Amino acid sequence: MILDQNMRGGVPVGQLHAITPWEALLVRHLRLWCDGPEGRLKVKNDWERAGPKAAAENTLAVFDALIITLTSYARRPLVRHCLTCECLGADEGVFVQIVSAASGGALDDAALMSGLIAMPAHAEHIAILAAQVGAAFRARGFARADQHPTRPSAQHRVLH
Repeated sequence: MILDQNMRGGVPVGQLHAITPWEALLVRHLRLWCDGPEGRLKVKNDWERAGPKAAAENTLAVFDALIITLTSYARRPLVRHCLTCECLGADEGVFVQIVSAASGGALDDAALMSGLIAMPAHAEHIAILAAQVGAAFRARGFARADQHPTRPSAQHRVLH
């Protein structure tokens, strides 16, 4: 199979059920946010149900800034899978790794990974935004496996 150069970021690199619940939510919100106004409204409503309105507004503003910065300074158009897809695309996987590293305190690693998607001059800014977004997503409190929106039962894990 020959892959179009513009679609390399969509190559499946994993499955949503194989990442942590907050990371799967991060991917879901990325997909919704990039779908347009209706998707953004769904993300906004989700955050407002999860906690105080002021905290939701702050998280959404930082999330928006992160997505705008990534897409504005991307080396190529970012590729994502559809909302219902269980695959984790390459660009989505890098996005999760940037946010996870940054919110875990590894800002240098997050900045380096940002260079896989965006121009290096913006890497530090992306890492700082990612740290804030990751902290908010981690704080949502997904502790149990049954809270994962897409996790299959332990007996039925299928790779593809």
